[in-house]
Amino acid sequence: MHVIVSHGSVLRLLRRGGRLAPANPADVPAAPSERPPRGETAAAIRRARAALEKARLLDAHHVLDVLVRPGDTRPHQPLVREHQWTSPTDPPLRRLVLPLDEGAPAIYVVAPELLFVQAASRLTLERTVLLGWELCGRYGKVMKGDVREELVAQGFEKRDPLTRVERLQGFLGSMPNGLYGSKRAREALTYVRDGARSPMEAAVAFLLCAPPELGGFGLPAPLVNHSVPLSPRAAALTLEASLELDLYWEDPPLDVEVDGHAWHGGSKSKKQAARDAVRNNELERQKIPRIHLAGEELTNWRRFKLNALNIAAELQVVPQIEDPAWEQRYRDLHAVAMNLVRPAVA
Repeated sequence: MHVIVSHGSVLRLLRRGGRLAPANPADVPAAPSERPPRGETAAAIRRARAALEKARLLDAHHVLDVLVRPGDTRPHQPLVREHQWTSPTDPPLRRLVLPLDEGAPAIYVVAPELLFVQAASRLTLERTVLLGWELCGRYGKVMKGDVREELVAQGFEKRDPLTRVERLQGFLGSMPNGLYGSKRAREALTYVRDGARSPMEAAVAFLLCAPPELGGFGLPAPLVNHSVPLSPRAAALTLEASLELDLYWEDPPLDVEVDGHAWHGGSKSKKQAARDAVRNNELERQKIPRIHLAGEELTNWRRFKLNALNIAAELQVVPQIEDPAWEQRYRDLHAVAMNLVRPAVA
């Protein structure tokens, strides 16, 4: 027996530190040809829930979202929300890496590509965009109440990307147009890029590049964490062959560095400060202008606007923000983006 976790519960598991592994095609559960007894399905969900609670990935009061496919028995249990999968193709699944007690059912989750579409069906466009950055980024948000207290203070953890923009595009192209959430997911994906290292990087990039109709400045999309080779001397000092630039534009060249340490309750170490000095010297040597954003330069909407206009001037772009209604749209978008930098609410 198996259980497929879906929708918001998957995002909760990921933000509580859950890890995913590829699901071996030979092991992926097929939709049953005959309905299993309802009691058997209900028992499997109870055991799966107990395993998730034991691993501290789910709290006792949380609703568990499960995917029900043709042929599955609907459990109709308290604190279980059922979502029907009606597509003739099988949903893409991943295996949840979890030590299971003897007799516990296998626990699968919907793949990040399907999760993105499911989330788009209930989130605003702006929040869908920032979730896309998270799924394609080198970070994962954490939730308030997580036992990993040091990560809650920071607001996110470092991890490998769960998917890529190209894979999300491929999934959306392969799914029926009627898949709920696919329209918003396609629109949101036009503003998502791979490789961000923090929620603040994603928020800044989205604010700068979102079209004025959404409250952004409409700047061209940067390269995210672009790698620049170091000179031999700088490489000897840093013990690295290259440095990564947070947000980089090639023509004209510009590096925007996003420092979220203070926002996330941390401070730079002496080692990090020394590395930053080497970075500054190397950028000056390569004649790459640099704008550094930190503290209220990020969180205060007035100061962020001034910095955004300076960035636009460096890029020789004139933002089309003359519409009198733009200012309020910008303030609303800035508030959403900065709020989503914080730890997610459990």
